[in-house]
Amino acid sequence: MTADALRRIPGLDVKVAGRGARRCDLTLDLADPATFGRSDPFDVVVGCADSHAAPPDELATHVARRGGAFVDTSADAGTCLRLLDLAKSGIERGSGLIVVGAGAMPGISNLLAAAAVRERGGAELVELFLSWSVLSGAGPGTVEIMSRGLAVPNRRYERGRLVAGPPVGRRVRVPIRGGWRTGFESGFPESAMLGRSLGVASTSTVLAVTPSLPAPALSVLSNLARRGFFSASAVRSAMRLGMRTVRGRLLLRRATGVTMLAAADRPADDFERACGLGIRASDAFRAAGAATAALAVAAANSVGKRNGIVAVEELCSLDDLLVRMRRIGTVEIERFSWEGPASAMA
Repeated sequence: MTADALRRIPGLDVKVAGRGARRCDLTLDLADPATFGRSDPFDVVVGCADSHAAPPDELATHVARRGGAFVDTSADAGTCLRLLDLAKSGIERGSGLIVVGAGAMPGISNLLAAAAVRERGGAELVELFLSWSVLSGAGPGTVEIMSRGLAVPNRRYERGRLVAGPPVGRRVRVPIRGGWRTGFESGFPESAMLGRSLGVASTSTVLAVTPSLPAPALSVLSNLARRGFFSASAVRSAMRLGMRTVRGRLLLRRATGVTMLAAADRPADDFERACGLGIRASDAFRAAGAATAALAVAAANSVGKRNGIVAVEELCSLDDLLVRMRRIGTVEIERFSWEGPASAMA
């Protein structure tokens, strides 16, 4: 999706790199630094590999040190935090640029949260509410992230401190298009990133999928996650196989529409008096590709003006990103304001 979106932007020479020479224009192996020099002729390198199987840290450092821009699309909190911490390990001032958290979630969601905080003039608490249907298609990378999601801690900011909670946290009823849905706090990377970049004291990311899970099922899921049930390799393998069969084959052609809401300083457990911003995209994967392509161009234009390591919400604004995405034209995307449950469900 990212390469297709980049090819729609006039004036770009786009090449796909990877270990599989038959499917790629260039052979580049994230586990073999000897191959990194093949990326040197390019202004921007976009990392789209599975960050657990192939961590992007060394390639990101290589690209930045030779003055280029590296745009990472990892959807794993540990990887995002580790990349942000590269500043402590010798990415020199005056080098290139590393952009962390490109895509839809994280990516568009980060910029949505940042816009909600700015519209309010600052905030102590920022919350993200993410929703899509699990009865839709998904590629191998998404399946891998989902199979790990119930086994990794929920890293978020709480009163100014980065804390680690259970993979399935507290239940939250969320007003999202179509009605109320029961979601749960989850370990998406936005919660760990936004506390740093926005300076808010507390962060939260809630996942509310459809069909919505009933409260008893969520309680069972939470208890199993707390006990490490989903960390067992046999369980993860079974989950991966099941999701690859259902979402990766049977439902592969069904688009994954996504709704995101962001609230700044929402009154505790009260959506009646809450307000914020929202995003709806007709296809989450095309949205991720278009957003990553737009951020790659923004990163290329920023090298020399801005250097070092930044989260996406520090690179550009939500409105700027949406303008760039609409020019690419691969996905329908809508930004809206909401005030109270009715407008969030409209």
